Amino acid sequence: MEVKVQPVAPSDVETNENPIAVGEDKFIFIMGGPGAGKSTLCRAVAAIEPNFIHISVGSLIRACKSRAGANEPETGSFKDLENRTRDYMLAAQLLPADLVLAIIKQGIDEIRSSSLGKKVFLIDGYPRDAEQAISMIHHELNFGDNMTLIQFVCDSEEMLKRVLERPAEGRIDYNRITFNEMVNQYLSEIPEIVRFLHRKMPFQSMLHFRSGGSLDELVPRFKTLIQKSCEQKISESDRQQYRRRPLKKQRIGLPAGFE
Repeated sequence: MEVKVQPVAPSDVETNENPIAVGEDKFIFIMGGPGAGKSTLCRAVAAIEPNFIHISVGSLIRACKSRAGANEPETGSFKDLENRTRDYMLAAQLLPADLVLAIIKQGIDEIRSSSLGKKVFLIDGYPRDAEQAISMIHHELNFGDNMTLIQFVCDSEEMLKRVLERPAEGRIDYNRITFNEMVNQYLSEIPEIVRFLHRKMPFQSMLHFRSGGSLDELVPRFKTLIQKSCEQKISESDRQQYRRRPLKKQRIGLPAGFE
């Protein structure tokens, strides 16, 4: 399986004796279609690297919605976000991009406040649309330039197989119809997201990861990609160049069968 960086030797990625050192917190945003393996691989590498933190955006939002819908006492650092979330729920409206980002940042801040040391945040399932991508970049001073975007690319049949196995894991009832709906939504959003981020992020920070195959094979390869992205340095001239980059269409790899 190929990734966008040169893999290190297997002996370097299969041991956990020397956790990856990060000069400052790194934010890695993970995009991919349904069943591409985003959450599975993020959980797997976070389990073997103590400074890797998996942030499931969907789980954070569901938890916030659950608390807001239950009308629990408004205490704690999430109370303002819960109040705003409750307002949108009562109006039967989707959460706006700025609120989604605020929920993500609150989750990150709580982790930072509860443990010491520099961390690599694996932010799974974000951005989901162009509005969220714009919100992410506009809050760039909070994330800094220490951002990487990794898009998972996987064969459509393998993605479908994984999705159809989800009911056994207690998830909602997925079938070919719901899978196709999710894929179509994902593919309809991808071009605009990449078109915007192509202008705002260095090429070195926009990576692909082919996520088909067994977990035993994928975990060390994914860890290698994260390690290389953490070690990568982007010069100031490169930063200035991508900030001035004109907006243009950019195709990126899509799952086989959806091009």
